[in-house]
Amino acid sequence: MATAPIDVVKNEVNRTCEQFCKYAPNYKPTSSIATNQSSYISLTYDNGNTNAAEYNGQSYTVDQMRLYFPSLHSFNGKRVAGEFLIIHTPVMGGNTLIVSVPILPTGIQSKSAMMIAKVIQDVSKKAPNTGETTQVFSKLDMSKLIPQAPFFSYTGTLPYQPFNGEVNFVVFNPLNGGFDVDPNVLNNLKGVLNPHAVSLVTREKQDYEGNVFYNKSGPSAQTEEEVVIIDCQPVDSSGEIIVPDKGDDDDGGGGGSNIDIGAFFKSDAGVILLSILLGLAFFIAIAAIMHSAFNAAGRRWDATKIVLPSAAGNK
Repeated sequence: MATAPIDVVKNEVNRTCEQFCKYAPNYKPTSSIATNQSSYISLTYDNGNTNAAEYNGQSYTVDQMRLYFPSLHSFNGKRVAGEFLIIHTPVMGGNTLIVSVPILPTGIQSKSAMMIAKVIQDVSKKAPNTGETTQVFSKLDMSKLIPQAPFFSYTGTLPYQPFNGEVNFVVFNPLNGGFDVDPNVLNNLKGVLNPHAVSLVTREKQDYEGNVFYNKSGPSAQTEEEVVIIDCQPVDSSGEIIVPDKGDDDDGGGGGSNIDIGAFFKSDAGVILLSILLGLAFFIAIAAIMHSAFNAAGRRWDATKIVLPSAAGNK
């Protein structure tokens, strides 16, 4: 039995969550291909990084993204213009994660508005029929699109066919966490997408109050990645060099080195090297002191062996 999507009513959500519904996005720039799926637009996430997001400390990859018009969820009894879904697969097994961002016809020219407009316009022109595809992005940076705003969280089934499984939802509030879109752009969808037939699920009051939560802090940053040293070049856990190699400056200046000495000596290799240098300096200092002491003792010993002339020898 389907248990999603639901009508999200802020005044009926009495329970908050900060730790057990903690969402930390870590999306990397990716190319993306859009496909006209008749009642929605699917988008590929081609980066493939295995830690695209964390939910409750568990790592997720991105399986796909979807655009629905109108939205699947409703808010205070009303569906909005559209909904952007990021569908995640757990790396180590567990529930699917779906992050939902409502799409609002505000007319504001924001980054999200430009992203939505490009998808709609490209699909309407280059993939107007069901099953047709077109590349819409060569470098989509979703990390700059995720709202830094509170969100709702609940557990349910998939909000579309086959309406099964167990899914953790992160649903942003349209009042402060939606994507913008130009109302005129939405007109391009006429004759391109068919209206979806997804029905809202009505939950009993007791079930609703016990399963829907509100995270007022919004998305959080992932735990800072540990810096490791390989060939004296600091890299993050994915192997990317943090400090550029000599001559790799973006300004083309070449010449100077940008290695951060302070950061190096805070690393494990730096601590070991510093310990060796301090130990060597201590050894040299002790050796110098002992050498000086032996020299002084030798001069005193030589002084006791001096033979004074005898009285007979002076006659």
